[in-house]
Parts: sequence; C-alpha cells; structure tokens
Amino acid sequence: MQTALYIWKRALTACAAFGLMVLVAGCGSDDKLLSKDAGLGTTGSADFTSYVAIGNSLTAGLQSAALTTETNDFAYPNLIANQVGTPFVQPEIDNPGIGEYTSRGLGILELAALALPPSIAPLPLTTAQLADVSAMLSNASHAAPYNNLGIPGALSVEIPSVISSGTSLSGNNISFDIVLRNPNLGNTYTNVIQQALLLNPTFATVWLGNNDVLGYAAAGGVAPGLPIPVADVQLAIGAVLQAITAGGADVVIANIPSILSAPYFTTIKPFRTFPGTSIPILDASNAKQYFIGPTGAKLTDADLVTLPAQSALEAGAGTSSPLPNQYVLNTTEQFLVNKSIDDYNTAISGLATQYGALLVDVNALFRDIDAHGIEYGGVTFTSQLVLGGIFSLDGIHPSDFGQSVIANHFIKAINAKYEADIPLVDVGKSIVR
Repeated sequence: MQTALYIWKRALTACAAFGLMVLVAGCGSDDKLLSKDAGLGTTGSADFTSYVAIGNSLTAGLQSAALTTETNDFAYPNLIANQVGTPFVQPEIDNPGIGEYTSRGLGILELAALALPPSIAPLPLTTAQLADVSAMLSNASHAAPYNNLGIPGALSVEIPSVISSGTSLSGNNISFDIVLRNPNLGNTYTNVIQQALLLNPTFATVWLGNNDVLGYAAAGGVAPGLPIPVADVQLAIGAVLQAITAGGADVVIANIPSILSAPYFTTIKPFRTFPGTSIPILDASNAKQYFIGPTGAKLTDADLVTLPAQSALEAGAGTSSPLPNQYVLNTTEQFLVNKSIDDYNTAISGLATQYGALLVDVNALFRDIDAHGIEYGGVTFTSQLVLGGIFSLDGIHPSDFGQSVIANHFIKAINAKYEADIPLVDVGKSIVR
C-alpha cells in the first residue's frame, strides 16, 4: 500500500503541472468516503431546523493551535450542517487566529519548511490585533447565539456555568469571551447551555470530556486538579443532555478517543534519533541512547515524550541534564490517562441511554485509524505528524481531512438511526485546501 509521502513525491513530479487537484481527482477514491452533492439527501426523522453543536476545540474546528474562519469551515458540525443544508452560524475569526499562543502575540502554526525535522512555527498577530484581540471576531454583532458553541480549552465541568474568561477555572480562557460574547442578547450573561436553548434546538451534537483528561496528559502529568473526576464529568454532561432533551431536541453524543496515540505524544521518541525519523542513533555498543528522565534515570521505550519537549532537547535537556517532568508521561501516568478515558466513556454511554441520545463511537474510529490508517485516492493517511494528514500541526487537533472523516462518522450513525440519507462529506475538498 502506498504511503502519503510516496504519493506526495509522485505528485511533485508526474502531476506537478496540474497541482494537487490531479492527485485527488485522478488517482481514484475510496468508495467509503465518496459523497453526493451536499443538501440533496434526506434527513429522515431527524429535524435539523435548528442545529446546535456543544463541545470544546474539537467541535469549534480549532487546528494547529488556533481557531480561524478557515479552520472552522471544516469543523465537523459545520460540515454536517452543510451536508444537510441547514443554517449554521459560527464565530468568524480573522487570521492568524485565536488560540494557544494568543497571549504571546502569536496565532496559528504554519509549516515553515518541509525539512527533517519539519520546521513549524506560529504566525505573529499584527499590531492592531495585539491591541484588541476581540476585534479579530468579525461577526461579533450577530444577533443570536452561534450555532457552533464549541469552546476551545473548555472542560466539561465548565459548560453548565462559565460565562466568561474570568469565570473559567483557569481564569483566562478567552474562548468563552469570543464564543459567548457576554453580556449578550438583551445585556444578559448566559452560559453555553442557556445560549443553546435560546436557539430552540431541534437537533444537537454534544462532544465533551476530552479536555478533562487531555490537560493532564499534555502537561506530562503535572496538572493540579486533573484529570477531572468521572463523577463531575458525568454530572456536567448530564446537565447538558437533560437541558437539551427537555425541549424535545434529538441529541447525538460522541465518546472520547484514546489521546495518547496522537502525534503530540508519539512524534518524539524517548531516545536519540536521526533528525525527522524514528530511527535510533546507536551508541558504540549498538544500544539506543535513551534520554535522561525527570528522576535522573534513563527513560525506557514505555515512556512517552511530548511534542513541546523538542525545544528543551535542543537546549541539551535529556542528555546533559534531566528532561523536565512536564515533557514526560511515565507508565503510571499513562495508566491514569487511559483509565480516565475508559471511565468517561462508560459514563457517556450510560448518559446516552438515560437521555435517549445516539452514541457515536469516535473512540472506535480512532482505534481503527491507529491500526490501519485511512485510504483515499490510493493514499494511506495516518496519525503521523505533518505527513500523515489526519492531524493538524499541533499534533492534537484533527486537520481538514481528519474533521471530514469525523463528520462522516457522525453522518453514518445519524443516517442509520434516523433512516436518513444525508450525503457524506467529499473529503477530497479537504485535501485540495
């Protein structure tokens, strides 16, 4: 089976004159991902008259560490709305976006050079954007709540009550200000659930819980208060489902994928490698040269090193001094991450049954991706950073392609449950962009 790297190399030679469009249109396609034209299908018993999506950055469409209008065009709920042909308003944010590096005056990550290793860096905000970050939201005056109520960085336990960055648990999650725009709609302060209800939803998708454990894992297990206890996650998501279903809306809820297989945790190995590869640099005795871990002992193959460790490694950490704890997940910490995800998913499954919601098994989808990748047009897309194509440059959030695959996973489940015929997303469009 051909790899994405091979196909890209072939495209740069044999197909260069026609660009990437030739690669998508001329190499065939996987029938499982083919799509009819958007809006031509039927929704069966599902009523999409007023569709609302509640979630975090995965719902918002954040990619490469920032949210922009270009990235949230490919947010999975926006893709579903497009396929159905129903109105769906989202925050419209100017480039280079708002996200992880905003407080440092930086926006979305870009691939500066396809080198070994790839050169990835955030784009700077302009002087005017630095003076007023909120001015990057070009449709702030929209007279109703956004249909996409995905709040980047939000914990599930914040959704029922938080109304602003100042009331978020971190005290500074600006995404609550950007999406909720409080005081809003009659000079009132409203949380995510209240804004969703103002839209009188007939259909909703809910995808929460990922950040409640991700923050712990991304910080190498150095994150006080995380993972959030499963009882608290269950109570928060239950509050969302109770409120939305009470009004008669149909609800689709997704569970949480295994996060430790994302390139954020798999790109950097616990030993020295040749640049841009996973090939170990062996010592004189033909053994791997493992980095020095936080305790002063050498790391092992079982340890995970996070993507942000790259700068510390380049500065000599791991070789001349121990690698700081926030960059390493040992086996005990990994066990806690995986157990939390299992516990959350058990709770989510129970809540889906309790409130009559359709459960979409995103965990199974990403397990299959981890095992086999996804084939499209003769190309196998994988979880590899940059060249794999499924994840964006931050190693955590799905790319355009990844979001398209997720949207189709939802659509297939919706079609089966509601006897609908919603056309699948044309994932080829995500490759071309």
